[in-house]
Amino acid sequence: MKKKSLLFLFFLLIVSCNSVNDNRILLFNDVYFELFVGDKQRVLEERVKNNYLDLISNKEVQIPLFKHIKNKNYSLFIGLPYNTTLSKINQQNLFEESIILFSKKDERFFSFKSYKNKSDYVVEYVQKVDENLLYILLVSDYSESINHLSYFEELSKRIIK
Repeated sequence: MKKKSLLFLFFLLIVSCNSVNDNRILLFNDVYFELFVGDKQRVLEERVKNNYLDLISNKEVQIPLFKHIKNKNYSLFIGLPYNTTLSKINQQNLFEESIILFSKKDERFFSFKSYKNKSDYVVEYVQKVDENLLYILLVSDYSESINHLSYFEELSKRIIK
C-alpha cells in the first residue's frame, strides 16, 4: 500500500509540473494568448472556418485561421498572416459598408479597428510579435466598450511573451 501511495504521489508531482496554465493558450515561440473568464478554446469546425473566411473576404492577403475562442459575449478568431505586412493588412477594411467606430495604429507594431457592421460589432487587431504577425478578429453583438481605447489596451495585454 505504501508503495502505491508513493507511486501515486510521484505521478501527481509529474503531472502537476507538466501541466499548462489553463488561462492561456500557446500561440508560437513562447507567445501566449490569455483567456478570460468564460473563454473556451473551440475545435476549428468547418462552420467556424467558413464564418471566419466570410468575415475576412475583403482582405486580399492570406490569413489562415489558427485558433477559435468562444465566450457567451463574443467569438474570437486568431489568424497567422503570412507573406504579407502589417501595412498591407491595414490598407483594406473588413467591410465595404460599415462604420469604423475607433481606429489606432503604429505601422511598425500594430493596427486596431473596431467596426459596426449590421447588428454585429467587430474588432480587428493585428500585432507584430517577434517578427511574426498575429491577427485577432473579435465578433460580438454586445457593444459595451468594444469601440473604446480601453478595449484596445485590454486586447493587447492578452498577448503574453
